[in-house]
Amino acid sequence: MTLGKSRPKFDRDDFLRKKRALESLDQKNRNACEASCVQFLLTRLGLAKRKWELLRQAEQRTGRRFLTLDLFNELVTNFPLWLSYSWDAGQGLHKNDKATMPALFNCFANAPFLPFYEEWYERAQPGAGGRAIGLVFPRVGIRHGFVLHSGEGLEGVWVPGSVWVYHGGTRDAPTRLYLRPFASLVEALYNRGHGWKPELAF
Repeated sequence: MTLGKSRPKFDRDDFLRKKRALESLDQKNRNACEASCVQFLLTRLGLAKRKWELLRQAEQRTGRRFLTLDLFNELVTNFPLWLSYSWDAGQGLHKNDKATMPALFNCFANAPFLPFYEEWYERAQPGAGGRAIGLVFPRVGIRHGFVLHSGEGLEGVWVPGSVWVYHGGTRDAPTRLYLRPFASLVEALYNRGHGWKPELAF
């Protein structure tokens, strides 16, 4: 005799299929966000037609056709920033107590996105060639997300709008990081076609 409804039989294969489908969807969302940033860069800098060459390069190297900032770095050899994208750095920021305005003012060093930047900075510094190093990540309410970057070579660039400046390090070895909307920095560098000019590798 059974009481109530019988429990459905657990189907392990069906569970694994659903798990793989969710993981695939998550990866597609990650790729789409980064691709959107690259598409914005190419379009704003007058390089929209280069999208197809980047997609071809991506397919040759990975078997998948999606745009990445790694490929953008290779294409545009003189862009003022050496960029990377992190989906994880931006997840849940609008609900994270350590990413509120008071928290960032009181202890920016505890910002949840900072470890992702530090890890990228260590990897990027040897190949950056003295350029600023920037990490782009999504943020709810900010189109194309934020960029957290160092300031090398950007001292003379006037970027309208808000920016968060963090002074760290020591008196003898100071560090300075800038947090701002990615789109506003790109617009400032482009400067309506009168600013920085790209040099292409392929």
